This record gives sequence, structure tokens and C-alpha cells, in this order.
Amino acid sequence: MANEMIQAAIKAGNVLSVQDEVKISEKASPNGKAAVKAYEKLIALNAKGMSALCGGKMVPATPKPAEGKDERTEAEKAAGACDYFNYGFDLDVRASIRQELMGSLEGPEKTIKKAFDGMVLAGYSKSEAAELIRVSPKFKGVEGLENLLNRAAA
Repeated sequence: MANEMIQAAIKAGNVLSVQDEVKISEKASPNGKAAVKAYEKLIALNAKGMSALCGGKMVPATPKPAEGKDERTEAEKAAGACDYFNYGFDLDVRASIRQELMGSLEGPEKTIKKAFDGMVLAGYSKSEAAELIRVSPKFKGVEGLENLLNRAAA
């Protein structure tokens, strides 16, 4: 039934079917041999497509009980389109928070150097990049800012 639902969604334009490959490099392979395998990649184009790819289920799986016997049905345990969306959405949110957290752990020297180098790569002159960092609220109050900028520019 799921396959029929997916085929109908492809015909209706709710799912796109394309050929893709899974590749394993020699370096990542456990035996040192590279491998490639083709597969049909299914891409949901809208909520109807997401539902079809999840067997018609949009709502998230019912959470497992914290205590006691798990008496959920298989349908209640099954992931729905919302589960996959929420997982991907959360990965995106977590990535930006992780990046911010890493920046706070690096300290101002690395953060200023990264910002400076990024601006220079984007086409700003070294003096323009330094001035933008000087006036940035993010770096306001950083001790030794001028020395850090001089080291970044060196």
C-alpha cells in the first residue's frame, strides 16, 4: 500500500523521483575498496508528498511512556512526516547554537581573526574589515582589541 501511495504521489506531482548514488570512498571503507550503489531518491515537494513518503502519517510518533510497559500500537510508534521535519529543523537550530557556543569557547582572539579573515575574503580591505570589527557591538569592550586586530591583519 505504501508503494502505491508513493507512486500516486509521484503522478500527482507531490513527490519527485530521481536517481542518486551512495558512495563509499577507499579511505572510509573498512576494506580499502571504494563502492557505489545507485538508488531511487524520493523528494517530497509538499505536505502531501511528505505524508505519502511516511505511509500517510503526518503526526509525530506517540512518545514512549517514561515508566511501565510500552503498550503503543505499531501505528503509534511509527514516525510521521512531522518527526522527520522536526529532526531536520532541530539539526539546523542546534548547528547555529553550536557555532555560537564554539565561538564563545574560542575566546575573542580566534573569533576576531575569523571575522577579519572572512571579511577580507569577501572583498573588504584590511582597514575596512578592522573598522567594521571596531564598531561592531559584538566586540565592544574586548580588551586589547587594537592588538588583536593588528595580529589579525599581519
